[in-house]
Amino acid sequence: MNPQELQSLAERLGILTSYIDVDDNRRQASTGALEAAVEILTEGGTAGPADVGPLDEVVLVRGSRWHRGVESTFETTTNLTVVFEDGSTISVPAVTGLADLQQRLPAGELPRGIHTLHWEAGGPPRRSTLIAAPTRFPVERRRRPGLAVFTPAYAIWSDDDLFPSYDGLDRLGRVVAGLGVATIATLPLYSPGFGPRFDRSPYSPISRFHWNELLIPARRLQGSGGDNGPHDRADQLLTPSEAMDWVTVERVSRQRLDAAVSDLDHSRRASLEGFLTARPDVVSFARWAGGGDPASVRRHELGQLLAEESLAEVSARLDGRGQRLALDLPVGARIDSWETAEWPELFAAGASIGAPPDTFFADGQNWGLPPLNPAASRRSGHRVWYDLLMQACRYARVLRIDHVMQVFRLWWVPAGNSADDGVYVRYPAEELLAVAAVVAEATGTIMVGEDLGTVPPEVRRLLDDWGMVGMHEEGFVLHGVVADGPDAPAALPPVVERSWAGIRTHDMAPLATMIDALDTAGYRLALAASIGRDDVPTAGELAVSMMTRLRRSDAYEVVVDIDDVLEGTAPHNVPGIVADSNWSHRLPVPVEALVDEPRMALVLGAGATDQERTVEPDGTPAGS
Repeated sequence: MNPQELQSLAERLGILTSYIDVDDNRRQASTGALEAAVEILTEGGTAGPADVGPLDEVVLVRGSRWHRGVESTFETTTNLTVVFEDGSTISVPAVTGLADLQQRLPAGELPRGIHTLHWEAGGPPRRSTLIAAPTRFPVERRRRPGLAVFTPAYAIWSDDDLFPSYDGLDRLGRVVAGLGVATIATLPLYSPGFGPRFDRSPYSPISRFHWNELLIPARRLQGSGGDNGPHDRADQLLTPSEAMDWVTVERVSRQRLDAAVSDLDHSRRASLEGFLTARPDVVSFARWAGGGDPASVRRHELGQLLAEESLAEVSARLDGRGQRLALDLPVGARIDSWETAEWPELFAAGASIGAPPDTFFADGQNWGLPPLNPAASRRSGHRVWYDLLMQACRYARVLRIDHVMQVFRLWWVPAGNSADDGVYVRYPAEELLAVAAVVAEATGTIMVGEDLGTVPPEVRRLLDDWGMVGMHEEGFVLHGVVADGPDAPAALPPVVERSWAGIRTHDMAPLATMIDALDTAGYRLALAASIGRDDVPTAGELAVSMMTRLRRSDAYEVVVDIDDVLEGTAPHNVPGIVADSNWSHRLPVPVEALVDEPRMALVLGAGATDQERTVEPDGTPAGS
């Protein structure tokens, strides 16, 4: 295939032949990377340009109007039948155009969901996906930003239980309720696997449909009929050290589950069988994860039931206090995951996703996660994307979608290539956002798109059009001012409106480390002007002043890492390296002791009004 044919075919397949890098320079994709991506997307590269037809039509309804995919479909006389998700149908014969269709089948009367459209227009019968979505993501209006705290679930511990568990999130919620905190945010809570499969990174799960069995509380395992004996002597197994002993946690969690399986009573066995009947995906997952060993299969079956029950209980308890749980959806599962085993046709074999070279990673990044094939996803009606979101939103009242660029484009690194020798592949953004909006409306979940870093203007325009909450990290503003040096602006850029605003992400250095490493004088001077201070805040006052700026902004919610409140210096993760210290840092004090830490009230109360500091008799922040 000559270069012109290769470029033409790549563009028709949604492969970008060039892109604008972080320094505003245009980078051309290499011939080898283009050829590899074409080979993957044409299932062997045998198709020539004339053989690659248009992708399956997807018809999109937004609110009360037929939005996209209908102009070409209904420009001639068309007979169509809509098959709704519940199996009911409606037929509209002899449609003579879009205006006629709108009159006879008003878009605003279609039930929200992902339906199937059967139609014909002077040719063979066709079948398309019909997505009926709200006009925008549902987000309640707020006079002032809400307040959230973040910490990994595994970081939370108590004097009487040093093991990480779902219960820790509820305990944290109780402790901070009187400080006006409405949202408890944490890292992804998906299954990390057992034994050789185990991976401590929450962004490399074996399945994004199944929950973390290592976080099941010991009390719930005991309630399953298992006499776990010495395995529950936490004081003999873990110590309140700064780093999590994952080897011990994985081993003991496995032993506890095996003990519970061996001693299931009749009632618990019946509830497990009922759960498995209702959740065939868990049956499939357990068989895959168990590798044919009956004991291992049963361990995963019971583990998923207990993890579901635990997470449901935590979410309900937070709901009962007027608080809510914020979860995180990773951009992918690992290459050898249950997802790729269950739906091999939906994933692009022979590539992994990552990021091109940027300011922080000059050689690019390869995350080792398989990309979803955009054409295959469209043919399936984006069912995996829909089911992923629905599963997360069963318990999440806020869902952060990691690397929201995944709905627009992903950096594919062909197998054998270096991370900087990849290509961008386009995804049907409007369709994927529409599916997410359907789920958000159905579940009442606020969805947050992680749109940090180098994001093309058209991406933010589309996110704004859909009304999706974005993100703002003040640490990036600090770094930008430091980089500008003496020419730093007299005024800080505004906090992104309608954003989930914080100081830093889990992949950034703690605030205390930034303060030690950077000359913050220029930023502190601008910050003082931003919040109306006559004096310049000291380095020790930076967290309070940052929170004041964020709480007085037009952000949707302000989220702060507890480690930054307590002036911690250990990072959660150092991207680009594999180290035992990654994903292991724990809180320096037991969760119950946080209420006695003076900086908790000082930092969390920064910028709040007197009304926001008021606490209701039941401990619920006023106005939450």
